[in-house]
Amino acid sequence: MIKRTLTFLAGVLVATSALAQLVEKPDLQGQAVSKALVTATGATTGRPLADRFSDFVNAKDFGVSPTNWDNTSAIAVAVTALSASGTKGGCINFGIGTFRVAGSITLPSGVSLCGNAWSTGTSGAVATMIQGTGTSGQVLISVGNGSDNPNNNVVRDIVIEFANAQSSGAAIKVRNGHAITLQHIRIGVNAYDGIVLEGGTEQYNYFLSDIEIGSGRRGIWIGPRVSGVPKLVQNVTMRNISVAGVSGEAFYLQNVGGVQGCIGCEALNVDRGLVIAPGNGEKVDGVLWQGSFLDANTNGGLVIAPTGSACTMWTTNTPPLCGLVSQLSFVNVRPAYSQAGPGVLIDSTGGGMVKGISFTNLESGLNYKDGVRVIGSNTSHIYLTNPKVSFNNVANAGGDQRPGIYFGAGVTKFSVIGGCSSDCSQQFPGTVNRQTYGVQIAATADYYSVQGVNVTGNATDGISYDVNAVHKAILGNIGASDHIIQAPLRIVDTTSGDAALYINGVGNLNGGAAIQLQGDGVTTPNKTVRAHNGAYQIANNAYNAVIYQISDGGVPTIPASCSGQPTGKVWNDSGTLKVCP
Repeated sequence: MIKRTLTFLAGVLVATSALAQLVEKPDLQGQAVSKALVTATGATTGRPLADRFSDFVNAKDFGVSPTNWDNTSAIAVAVTALSASGTKGGCINFGIGTFRVAGSITLPSGVSLCGNAWSTGTSGAVATMIQGTGTSGQVLISVGNGSDNPNNNVVRDIVIEFANAQSSGAAIKVRNGHAITLQHIRIGVNAYDGIVLEGGTEQYNYFLSDIEIGSGRRGIWIGPRVSGVPKLVQNVTMRNISVAGVSGEAFYLQNVGGVQGCIGCEALNVDRGLVIAPGNGEKVDGVLWQGSFLDANTNGGLVIAPTGSACTMWTTNTPPLCGLVSQLSFVNVRPAYSQAGPGVLIDSTGGGMVKGISFTNLESGLNYKDGVRVIGSNTSHIYLTNPKVSFNNVANAGGDQRPGIYFGAGVTKFSVIGGCSSDCSQQFPGTVNRQTYGVQIAATADYYSVQGVNVTGNATDGISYDVNAVHKAILGNIGASDHIIQAPLRIVDTTSGDAALYINGVGNLNGGAAIQLQGDGVTTPNKTVRAHNGAYQIANNAYNAVIYQISDGGVPTIPASCSGQPTGKVWNDSGTLKVCP
């Protein structure tokens, strides 16, 4: 018993001595703890605690705190430490709280900011908020410094707001980046531009998703000039982005090639929903924009309006080239209830060029002006397939009434196929369809086709267009009074005994002519061949004499003398056919 007691006391003394040594020498304590191997539950390999702690970079370890009046310097220390680490990157994690920043958080390649996904709990909002407290012009989060090529950066799960109203600057600016992801971000009060993507020499691949912007001038601006020089942004993917309440444009595309989206996006109660406006030396091409709402905006849902000078063709690399918009596709897009402008405006009158825009299942209704308005002599190749354009001019009981779809002077190579431009979709009971025409085409527009469109129920008529049939096809539209077919036409009788073609002449030109072939194509045309009142007639060029006629009974009409007949005319001399001298 005595031996056991002595052994126990000796052990206590040794342990106490070791503990005292650690307490007296904190460096030894730190070394002991950091070198202690810890094996996670179910794992097979133990690792030192220091290594395990370095797996997760916590902003608070660098002095970042919700109690600080300015966390700019502390965050910069964390960024520097992470950028200089062996991995050259990682994510700086913020906990729940509001972190005030008076300067700018600049992220080099590979360094990311990660917050706590916003949600609402029993005690209210649970989120990471970074609040800009600087004066106007603050860029709160800057990815890249403009001279490098930042890549593989992520900013996610963060709420951004500003303590002071901003008249310039941005919540997030990316400059000359590559593989940049912005996700689960909410931009709140007092912002100016929400997200700005600037181009450069080696930039491409931006991914933006699940973003909400509720204040400022512009929501998302892609391709602004850098020091006055056009810089192209390439390959941007966007989805699930909501912009409301900004004073300008929700989405502004200035100089970008390759945009995929914006599935699940919405622009609501802004000045203009989506604006595409490149200037001299800039272009917007290769855009697929689908499944989005551009609703209840002041001056239009979708505006395509390039600018520039001396623009005839984009075929030279010598500046200045005008702004070019080309190869854009819009699928299942709804620009509706614009309060001052058209639902869709395509306009090259500012000097730019628009070429190659297609719409599929466009729904443009309840706008105060046109549903779709296409103008400018540098606009061509515009295609609408299965549109639903209805109940536009909703507030214009008189005066400024417009058509559902309008193509202006000089616009060329366009088509409207299927769908409707009429009273086909009444969202609010009692709304009056004040569209003057379903489709109206100016006299000098050329090379177009309108086919299979329901144009019933408009205030004036179904379709208005130039009756000169050259380079035009107006065919099979429901509610249209006139049709033009301008193409080689072959009609084959597939059932023996049936008529291959039946034409009713009631109401046509020249007192019910069922078939009337036009000679010169002038406003008052010269007729050459016609089917008229049951007779088949060949008329002279001036249409003042019938040269040859077969009556309704099949009997040819042959003159009884040569009086007034041309040389070579066959005449009936008492049953003998003779030729006029």
